[in-house]
Amino acid sequence: MYETTLDAPLLITRLSSPVTIDEIREWKASLEREVAKIPDGGTFKLLADLRGYDFSLNAPAHQEMRVVLPLLLARHGLRTALLDLFPESTVEVTAERGVTCTAAAYVHHNVEKMATFNENLERPREEFSTDRVAAEAWIRAR
Repeated sequence: MYETTLDAPLLITRLSSPVTIDEIREWKASLEREVAKIPDGGTFKLLADLRGYDFSLNAPAHQEMRVVLPLLLARHGLRTALLDLFPESTVEVTAERGVTCTAAAYVHHNVEKMATFNENLERPREEFSTDRVAAEAWIRAR
C-alpha cells in the first residue's frame, strides 16, 4: 500500500507492506508526479512514512524500493545519508529543473534501526524517527 501527496512545500509519502515490484514502481511514479507539480526553481521537504513496511516480505520488491528515495533526492540536490549504507554508491547529486529538497524525515516502526540510523547517519537536514507526529513537526520546522 502506498500514498503520496504534495502539501507544498512538504512531499508526504507512505509505504507499507506487503508490496509487489509493480506497486513499488507505481509508488515511484506517484513521487515523480508530485515532484513534477513543484515549479521550476522551487524547493520541497520530504516526509517518508514507512511504518509497517517490512523488507523481508518481498526481497525483489525491496531491492527496487530501497533506491527510490535516495535517487529521487539526489536528483533534487540532497545526497541522503541512506547512501552511506552503500559505500560503493556513486550517485550524482543534481538539481533537476532547479527543484531542490531542503530536508527529509523518515519514519519506520523499527526502533533499533531508527536509533542506529540517527547515531551513525545523522545529518542536519535529515531525521530518522519512529514517531510520525514528531517527524512531521521536525520537518515542518526546517
